[in-house]
This record gives sequence, structure tokens and C-alpha cells, in this order.
Amino acid sequence: GGHNQVAAGSTATSKTEDDAFLPSLGQLTRFTVTAMPIFVAPTLLSLIDTAVVGRVSSLELAAMGPACAVVDSISGLLVFISVGTTNAISRSYTTPNDEEALHEARRKCTVSLILA
Repeated sequence: GGHNQVAAGSTATSKTEDDAFLPSLGQLTRFTVTAMPIFVAPTLLSLIDTAVVGRVSSLELAAMGPACAVVDSISGLLVFISVGTTNAISRSYTTPNDEEALHEARRKCTVSLILA
């Protein structure tokens, strides 16, 4: 039984080409911190608006509650545009042809701007 033997000159923990595309923890953290405002901004802006309007009048504050809920819901539903664009652009940059990747990134950003 030589089934468990490693061939001469090979290592059990060799890196594959897929490992080159794996981001480090630092890169993931930087990406997460810079992408977080996309998801936090609508709620934070509604909170600031509510605080300002609440100091002026209670009637306007009562009307603002449903308005903030509607706007926050719509912006939450439209987050797919930023997520889809980020995913599509990152996939286009993994192609070996840089000119094609640049063309795809421009096209996808244009479509996202039109949808937004």
C-alpha cells in the first residue's frame, strides 16, 4: 500500500492559481469599511431629517414618518444596482484582456447610471 505516499518533489500544501485571487483579511476589511456607507446612508439621513423636522413642528414630524419609511424601502430595494455593478465589474477585471475589461466596466457603469 503506497497510496498515501507523496510524490518526490511535490508538497502537500502547494498554492494553486485560484489562491492568487483570494483577498487578504486587510483587503476585505478595507472594502467592507468603504462599502458600508452605501447601506447606512439612507437610514442615517432619515434620522437626521427627523431630528431637524422634530424641532420645528410635531405635525410635520408625523407626516415625515411614513415618508421616511417609503424612501428607505425604495433605496433598500435599489441596492441591487450597486451590488450587481460591483460584481459584474470585478468579474470583468478577471479576464486576461485588459482592454475588454475596461470596455465592459464602462458599459456596466453606464447601464447602472441609467437605471439609477
